[in-house]
Amino acid sequence: MSHTVYSTKFDIMMSSSKLRAGFKHNFGKLPNEKNYLIMEGESAISYSDYLGVRIASEELFWNETKRKVIFIDDIDLLHNLSSAKYDFNQNVLIPTPFETFALSFPKGAVIDGCQLSPCLVNIMKGDRYNEQVTYPYLNLIKSELGEPYSSEIYNISVTYHEGGYSICHAVEMSNVIDLINDGFNELSHNSPFYNQKLSKEENKKISILFKIALLTSIYNNATSGEYLTNRFPTGKVLYPKGRNKASYDSYTLTNMFKLRESKKGKLTTLKNLSSPKYYTGEYSHMPIGSRWIMSYAQLPG
Repeated sequence: MSHTVYSTKFDIMMSSSKLRAGFKHNFGKLPNEKNYLIMEGESAISYSDYLGVRIASEELFWNETKRKVIFIDDIDLLHNLSSAKYDFNQNVLIPTPFETFALSFPKGAVIDGCQLSPCLVNIMKGDRYNEQVTYPYLNLIKSELGEPYSSEIYNISVTYHEGGYSICHAVEMSNVIDLINDGFNELSHNSPFYNQKLSKEENKKISILFKIALLTSIYNNATSGEYLTNRFPTGKVLYPKGRNKASYDSYTLTNMFKLRESKKGKLTTLKNLSSPKYYTGEYSHMPIGSRWIMSYAQLPG
């Protein structure tokens, strides 16, 4: 089993002899990644391409925060999580292992007819995102244009590259939380964040990737991070041109259900703890609504 690591727009350019030659012809030499992403943003701003600015700024932030990658080592984990029910109210929080990270799936992994692509995920509160991503990048490209987030709102964005195109969508967390209880085969253009600029297939894939980002974050929280280990997966890892192990801060998310289900029973529900009584003592530092627990049904026999 092998995994492919997310490629930034810079990686894509460096992996193409045609694109490298074109860049050298136009600018004389190849840039480093930071300068390339600055140039991408400057070009995007000239066309009022806010999506291009977002992608470049988020890829630069990921690059400057050690390029964290979470490898899903078993696609069955996603089906296990999707088949469970999620019990929560509107004040729910979904703590993530990192503010920005790439997801990598086993090569050829398919969910509901959709082949999964490596993607970049950002889940941050608006004021934090503006402080760490938006404003520093706008300063670099010397622009006041952009789309800062509302300060108190949690937001999630997902980006993937495919067939020469970059697909990116960002929404408020409150608009996607209900996806948690939808099966993968129920995700459609009726999703609350349907983007009319994307095709039906692209909307479906971005919906699935949003859901995976949410489910794996809940799983990691409910298991207290026990199954997210700071290592590469055991199989082969395919890197972009010029990258290697040292280029990434890598984590592997293990499927606990294959290890423990026979003892614990079958996972039925992941419940969010919303009462203040669950946030005392050792949990007093956690925001109310940020803890999740698992419930099981005993297996027959």
